[in-house]
Amino acid sequence: MAKTLYVGETLTNEMIIAGKQLIQQIEKIIPITASFWLYTSESENWHLCITSPIVSKEGTRKIYDKIINIIKNDKKHEYTLPADCIFAIDDNDEYISSLRMIRLSNTIFDQRLTSAGVPGGRYIEDAYIYNLYPKTNDESSSSQSKI
Repeated sequence: MAKTLYVGETLTNEMIIAGKQLIQQIEKIIPITASFWLYTSESENWHLCITSPIVSKEGTRKIYDKIINIIKNDKKHEYTLPADCIFAIDDNDEYISSLRMIRLSNTIFDQRLTSAGVPGGRYIEDAYIYNLYPKTNDESSSSQSKI
C-alpha cells in the first residue's frame, strides 16, 4: 500500500515524482492540457493542478471522483498524494490562459517557474510545470479563476 505524502510549504522530490505518476495514470482516462504544482502563500501549500477540457462538460465532482478512484486503486507506486491537494481546472480558466501566454516554447515540460509575473496582473510565487500544451480549441468561456 502506498504511503500518502504530506503536502505543505516545501515542494519535495517525492511530491514531484508522485505527481508525475498520478498525472500519467489520469492521462489514460482524462485528456489533460496542463498539469503543474502551484504554491500560494495564502494557503501556505502546494496544489497539484490538472487542467482538462472535460471539466466544463462533466463538472469538477466527476473529475475528482475519477482521480480519487485512481489514487485508491494505485498499488504499484511507493507514494500517493492526498486528494485535498489536487485541483481540477477547466481548460478555459483565466489563470491557465495567462500561463499559456508566458510559455517559452510551443509546449513546456518539467520546468520550474519562480517569482514570475503573468499577463493579467497575476503573479506566480512558485510552480513546477509538468506540461502546458497550447489550447486545442478556440471556445471562449467566462469562467473565473479558481486558483
